Amino acid sequence: MGKRAWDEKHYQVTWEDCEAWAQQLWEEHHVMVRAQVHLEGLGVGLAPVVRVVGSRCRPDGVTVTVFEDYKPFVLRNVGQVEHIALQLMSQALLALDNDKWLAERGRTSLFD
Repeated sequence: MGKRAWDEKHYQVTWEDCEAWAQQLWEEHHVMVRAQVHLEGLGVGLAPVVRVVGSRCRPDGVTVTVFEDYKPFVLRNVGQVEHIALQLMSQALLALDNDKWLAERGRTSLFD
């Protein structure tokens, strides 16, 4: 077995695992999710990153960003990009659920 097989870390997360979270964000908060892999900084020594953006289209047709976050990943790891996307969507869903709960109790505006 080559050296590479020993260096790899397998996260065992697939894009299919992320689908349920993206669907829940849409159904409960009308938020569309976009996951992007950024490799453009590799040539100058920057780490590759996964960026997850959630946006919502307002009734006036304007699209607004509801959440946005990113995390670096290791190129050799298998399933890490999906793992990070799932983690970022999960955190966003929790924050949106908390905001909705507070708004329903009159403690804050849902559209602040």
